[in-house]
Amino acid sequence: MNNSLTNNVDDNWIARLYEWADENAIPEYEWTESDRFEEGGYFSGIPRKKNKLLELDVLMLCELRLSELPIELFNLINLKSLYLTSNKISTLPKEIGNLTNLTYLELDSNSISKLPKEIGNLINLTYFSAYETYLTELPKEIGALSKLETLYIAKSEISELPNEIGALTKLKILYIAYTQITTLPKEIGNLKNLTYLDITNNTITTLPKEIGNLKKLTYLNFSKNKITILPKEICNLKNLIHLNIFENQIIKLPSKISNLTNLKQFDLSSNNIIKLPKGIGKLINLTKLSVKFNNLTKLPKEISNLVNISTLELQSNHLTKLPKGIGSLINLPTLDIKFNLLIELPKEICNLTSLTTLNLESNLLTELPPEIGKLANLTCLNLNSNFLKELPYEIRSLSQIETLNLMENLDLVLSSDDIDWLLSIPSAYFANDLEDTFIRDQIEELKYSITTENIVDIEYQASKLASMNINDDLIETILKKIYDSEYGEAWELLTSY
Repeated sequence: MNNSLTNNVDDNWIARLYEWADENAIPEYEWTESDRFEEGGYFSGIPRKKNKLLELDVLMLCELRLSELPIELFNLINLKSLYLTSNKISTLPKEIGNLTNLTYLELDSNSISKLPKEIGNLINLTYFSAYETYLTELPKEIGALSKLETLYIAKSEISELPNEIGALTKLKILYIAYTQITTLPKEIGNLKNLTYLDITNNTITTLPKEIGNLKKLTYLNFSKNKITILPKEICNLKNLIHLNIFENQIIKLPSKISNLTNLKQFDLSSNNIIKLPKGIGKLINLTKLSVKFNNLTKLPKEISNLVNISTLELQSNHLTKLPKGIGSLINLPTLDIKFNLLIELPKEICNLTSLTTLNLESNLLTELPPEIGKLANLTCLNLNSNFLKELPYEIRSLSQIETLNLMENLDLVLSSDDIDWLLSIPSAYFANDLEDTFIRDQIEELKYSITTENIVDIEYQASKLASMNINDDLIETILKKIYDSEYGEAWELLTSY
């Protein structure tokens, strides 16, 4: 800055600014270390030396309980970055428009309800964030911020976006979530440099067809809205990598969804989708597909093409069977199909050699294919609430299994060998009536072993009982007697069971 200008500055406004700073306990300009910043820290406070004050280009006044800003603050025309996060500011003075060199403005977590129209004077602004405020609208002057690249307006009371937002043609990131917005202006389609659009958790019912003009988009999230139909133009967004549309009211996907071949993560859970188009099979770069909480009755056989998928969420649908091609998804570590209507599993499921967790809870399965024993890496198998009648012998080949849930399979008949195998699993759960049967059989064996004084059998049978973690005071007392070698007293307790 020119020294002659510095020397001629009216000191009165500076004195008033310092007085305000002292009244609000704003510290001297100092360095604070923090891992949150690439530089390893940041400068905060207001410098008390005039020359340094007038040359200031970064001002951070965060978490200081400020309720108002003096107009003198906006005489700092060399400012490029202004942080006012986490205060109690309710009004942004119109003098904000003086800071024409500003490139970064952060107003998050304040009580601001309105932006002055002079915000449009900040023609060099590239980053603007007003997250968690009481804003009810964006002024049309926002369209004058022709250099803006990032705009965060979330957790506010805004009900609509001005048409002028379409003038922000350099915008790359637009985050307008948790507001009261019901529609997007068609001018949104002018933001042809946009790569990231998040309009989560609003009350939007339709998307304009112009959204298909955003050809550079790689991330699109409009989850938790009230959208019923996807415009076919969304299929023009061929650079999309992430598409999140969960918790809407969508019934079907456009057939040309197959155009989105760069898509890696696709979440369409919690909608009303009845059928997936065959074109879903062309999304060969998908690593995550979530269709849980929909109304699917079947999966297209083309799903077998999704060989790169590592997360597939199918729970809470109306699936009655799985296509044989499910066995092609060899990179799946977890397959969750709980709360469906499956009546059988295809034998091809044995090809899922990466599978560690298989959740089949609450289906209509009456049997398991013998091939299930080939899932060599399976550690967790949930079969709770089915209609199984027996276990295939081959299931005992699951050498890595740590958790097996067979509860609420009321017709399941277990052999003594089945029970021995189940007891070898760290966490095995099976129906209470089976547990009772096992306990009584084990009690009889214990009684016989005690009368024959076969110590080895006594200890083995007691360990089997103990492994079940039975919540029964009498059995706990019996086991304690056995462990204390008080076999006579244990026998008397056994006869009273």
